[in-house]
Amino acid sequence: MFAIASAITLFPLLVKSMAALAKGSRLGFAQAEQVMLSAALVAVIFFFFPTQMHERYSHPVLLFAGAYFVFSKRWVLFLFVSYAYLMNLESLDKCWQLDNYGTFIFDARLVGFLYAFALVYGTYRLYKDYGFRSDIQYLKQSFKLSSTQ
Repeated sequence: MFAIASAITLFPLLVKSMAALAKGSRLGFAQAEQVMLSAALVAVIFFFFPTQMHERYSHPVLLFAGAYFVFSKRWVLFLFVSYAYLMNLESLDKCWQLDNYGTFIFDARLVGFLYAFALVYGTYRLYKDYGFRSDIQYLKQSFKLSSTQ
């Protein structure tokens, strides 16, 4: 599951990189938003699938989701990841010493759902926002031209 989900997440970045290479340009600051989103999603995937949601693997998710929020001004992913991160750590550490750790807001299923939502929403944004189809069309055209010569 980790390898398949990572491949799905990293495929748009691979296509973007190959198109930039075919055009003779480099990925620059303009693509940092896509790189941060891809890194956040891979971190969620690593936290979600092979580690059985061990909290120490969720730290990079917050870092990259925050960087994606700064670059893109899209706050939904960062909001859900931040809440899930906070509730996951607080339910384990109990630093606030509350009396309601058995309630719904601290439930592991809710935290898992929020990370799953972040994964689905982030993948949707990744495939929708970054010219993925136009890069594929460009690569198809460039390979057709190079194979006929």
